[in-house]
Amino acid sequence: MTRASILRFVLLSLSAAVVPASALAGSSLPSTLPGVTIGNSHVVLRGQGTVLRGSAPNGKIAELRRLGVSEVVVFKNATGTEIDREVAELRAAGYPASKVHKIPFKWKDLASFKTTCGQVVDALKVIDRVYHTPRAMAFFHCTAGEDRTGLLAGLFKLLESPRSAPATVFKNEMCARGYEQGNPNKPGMVVGAVRRELTPLFLKMVNLISTGKLKPGALSKTVCNRDPGVGTLSPASFACPRSR
Repeated sequence: MTRASILRFVLLSLSAAVVPASALAGSSLPSTLPGVTIGNSHVVLRGQGTVLRGSAPNGKIAELRRLGVSEVVVFKNATGTEIDREVAELRAAGYPASKVHKIPFKWKDLASFKTTCGQVVDALKVIDRVYHTPRAMAFFHCTAGEDRTGLLAGLFKLLESPRSAPATVFKNEMCARGYEQGNPNKPGMVVGAVRRELTPLFLKMVNLISTGKLKPGALSKTVCNRDPGVGTLSPASFACPRSR
């Protein structure tokens, strides 16, 4: 092996250890939105307004504008200047500051339940309001639009459809859109971190929804003051099969 190839292997390994490989250039999963090439972009729910999910726009804000997106939720922590660049692009495209929501949610090394729960509630407040506003449209994303975005999409669906089975939403909205092992190209260390940290958080938030502590139009961060646990749900039962 040459020195150059060794260096390249080390750099790729370091990159994979920091962030999912798919996140380096957005998700490899395709969009199902007409005219949108932003990876992993899909409709989550349509009500009076419409809620969309996807990966980071990465210079494709014009596609969101043409689609009619009125608000954007950046559901990720900054790892460099990428969020500042996106906000600048959104403002240049005509989005007022009040319609751009930055929520610094991490995919690993999560803070306390109170902090992470509060961030999820902040995001749910925005997309719940848009969902119940005629002709409004929200687009939320993390980096690859798979893990953090999947968690938020799954919780929003359960919030608006509390009779839905959490396992079904987990499979169809999260795994099918690249959550943890739902993306077969995701490094094992990332899958492991998501299962250890994001999935238990998802189940705790599901517990708050299923017990009526979080409801559409009644989303208070006071429910985050106490860790509710996962209730009767088993984290071991919420693992995505490896996609082919």
